[in-house]
Amino acid sequence: MSPLQPLPLEWIPDGAQERNRHRFSGSCRVVFNEARTMRRVYHAAAGKNLDSFGLCQMRVQWRNGAPMPGGRVMPWLAGEPKSVGGQRQKPTAATVWGLGRV
Repeated sequence: MSPLQPLPLEWIPDGAQERNRHRFSGSCRVVFNEARTMRRVYHAAAGKNLDSFGLCQMRVQWRNGAPMPGGRVMPWLAGEPKSVGGQRQKPTAATVWGLGRV
């Protein structure tokens, strides 16, 4: 019996996949820079750090059209994927049995 050998395959993205990858990385960079600016301003004003829960809430608000700390509004951010895979949430017992908790 011969040992298993990996196949010499290479993933070559087409144009749409490449564009989506660049769009996602660009939106991550914009959100990271704005969050870092916001954390610096908050630390200078209040003397303590902004926790990750507060930053996550701000990220959701920015996706919904609220202005960023720099004063910019990013309407294109709502159209960007939320994760690299664009995965949806796994169904839970509450969603499967219709218990009203989502």
